[in-house]
Amino acid sequence: MNDVNSLIALSGLLFVAVLSVFLLAVYKYLTTGKFKNCIADSVIFILLVFIASYVSGATISKASYSNSVSEISLIALSLAFIVYSVISFFYCRRKNKNSLSPFSVKEALDNLNSGICFSDETGRIVLINHAMSSLMSAVLKTNPQTQPEISSALASLESSGNGIYAFPDGSVWLVNISSLDGYTQTAARNVTELVAANVQLERENERLKKTNEEMQIMLERLADRIREQETLNLKMQIHNDIGSSLIAITNIMNGKTNEPLDEQLRLLQNAVGYFSNEFEKRQESVEEVRKNAKKMGVRLVVTGALPESSAQCELIALAAMECVTNCVKHAGGNEVYAVIDGRFVSFTNNGEAPKKEITEGGGLTSLRKRIENAGGAMKTSSAPVFTLTLELPETENRYD
Repeated sequence: MNDVNSLIALSGLLFVAVLSVFLLAVYKYLTTGKFKNCIADSVIFILLVFIASYVSGATISKASYSNSVSEISLIALSLAFIVYSVISFFYCRRKNKNSLSPFSVKEALDNLNSGICFSDETGRIVLINHAMSSLMSAVLKTNPQTQPEISSALASLESSGNGIYAFPDGSVWLVNISSLDGYTQTAARNVTELVAANVQLERENERLKKTNEEMQIMLERLADRIREQETLNLKMQIHNDIGSSLIAITNIMNGKTNEPLDEQLRLLQNAVGYFSNEFEKRQESVEEVRKNAKKMGVRLVVTGALPESSAQCELIALAAMECVTNCVKHAGGNEVYAVIDGRFVSFTNNGEAPKKEITEGGGLTSLRKRIENAGGAMKTSSAPVFTLTLELPETENRYD
């Protein structure tokens, strides 16, 4: 095996061994950044280069070297270093996956979706990941080399403040520049979806605001409709009862009734009431007021026990309805609170506090007159919140 063809084959095998050892040495240096980790491989590389040169020279001169070096030994040596290079490569690769190195740190930074850049005190960039480089290249049309270039690129972009910038590709990034142990750190985070969601939320809030305003108008109209309905019910009550009242008066005056005297006086009192200022419609109960309030979007919260007297309950219901209506129309609230403590009842709401002293209108004036005519008392206060306080009459007066 000392002919020219065998020498050429041996030279090729040695070349593969030289190349594999060389690549192994380069890989170790790039992944560790330390020359000492690849000294042994460099020595092996140089040795193999000398051997390969010797064999190549012998091939060219067609000389025999069997007396100095065994051809079989060279083949075994070449194969051994090729196997060594392959095994060492996979071993180093596995080891690098479980350890930190300059190469692995750079690779980890490049895998980030966020942009990151570090520059020294002179402004020279010492580390920049792929995301930040691509982001700034889109503006500068070249890779940034210094921190001032990045600052200049940001200054040319449209900004909504607070470090938020809109880039040419339509994306929105939050960029933060800070100092860190003598270095300047520039970090960028993609907030495109967050900004879009915020814009959508503002639109929804504006739409909800308009909807709330429309609902407030509807509630005010509903309160007016309930008042109109109450007035209509009152008119219907008068229309239905006035005829029987006139007949009752006529019968009493003509002595055509066999009712006891007390009953005649009661009928006369009720009948004459339709033609005097003391007429009042029959009031609904507190429970019915609560149902009507719910229709108006107001919750009536009653604390304490209702009195046993129907007349006192009637006064509470009348005051509650007035407070519910005023809460909707004037205070913009949705809850009315009634606190019952014996003969004293106080009403408040969760609406806006009056900006000035309350002047009693038709509703409160009528309520005051009704309370005082029944033997009770009423007072209002505007600070710190609107409060209506009733002092109920001690006993029920049927002929009031």
